[in-house]
Amino acid sequence: MWKRDVRGAAPEQHAAKFLQRITPLDYAQFALMAIGIIMLLADLVAVLRDAKAFPDYHIGYLLCGFLFVFLGMLMSFNRLLLTVRAWRSSDGAVSPHHHGQPHRAD
Repeated sequence: MWKRDVRGAAPEQHAAKFLQRITPLDYAQFALMAIGIIMLLADLVAVLRDAKAFPDYHIGYLLCGFLFVFLGMLMSFNRLLLTVRAWRSSDGAVSPHHHGQPHRAD
């Protein structure tokens, strides 16, 4: 049944249907980004307070961590843009219009 739906619809309509939903993985990604940035900021404050207690390469690790969190946020923003674009291309409707055919409004 799922394969019939995929073949019957245009690829961008099929992708739009899935992109318009926020999944539990999206929530998990946002939670991981928030926790990650808080932990990185706490570590950065500790390094700035007492730089002699940490090895020199620890700053590089922090920079890599901020880079990975930034890339994750960039990917989330990209997904948001794709979702908005798909929503606008479907005229803001989540389901097909059945205004003139009330018997087909399932």
